[in-house]
Amino acid sequence: MPSIEGLEVLFAGDQLTQEKWCKFLEIWRKAIEPWLEKLALKPIGQLEYLSGHKFGERHRLDADLSDSLCGLKARGIFPYHYRIAERPGIAYFWGIGRMGKWLLCKMEYDILKSGYERATQLWVVDSSIEAILLQSGFSPLEIAREVYARIQDRATYYTNISLNLEDIKRAMNTEREAVRRLFHQLI
Repeated sequence: MPSIEGLEVLFAGDQLTQEKWCKFLEIWRKAIEPWLEKLALKPIGQLEYLSGHKFGERHRLDADLSDSLCGLKARGIFPYHYRIAERPGIAYFWGIGRMGKWLLCKMEYDILKSGYERATQLWVVDSSIEAILLQSGFSPLEIAREVYARIQDRATYYTNISLNLEDIKRAMNTEREAVRRLFHQLI
């Protein structure tokens, strides 16, 4: 759980510098790191922009990336979108992997006649938040929002599972009690 340390970083001094943002995002990464192995996280290959689902108006990546390409099965927290680099055919995104490390993801793609993109290569490497901000084109605020949204999504998912399990548990307790009473009446 983020501590007061994150607030101290954000509100120390007059300006919210890139260095402060990096410290803040690192505090969040460290706070969620112990939970990442326990959470049900999607593999990178199931991201909309890698799995062939329509994404936006012109972005659809028909990924026929084979399992032999680096990182397709990597699990973690990844943003819902990517950033096209200055050079067409290359896009970047980031992640926090299951082991709690920052990941920099580079994707090469071809632009099809239909206007959609088809991913052709994917690289996933351990990185730092500083390198991700420099290379990916994402702002610190965008990354903070995405991390928060993904954690919020997982929290909602587990809350719903917990509520459903409580309903099942109550029903089973009622039925178990009925069976116990019925069994005692038969003896």
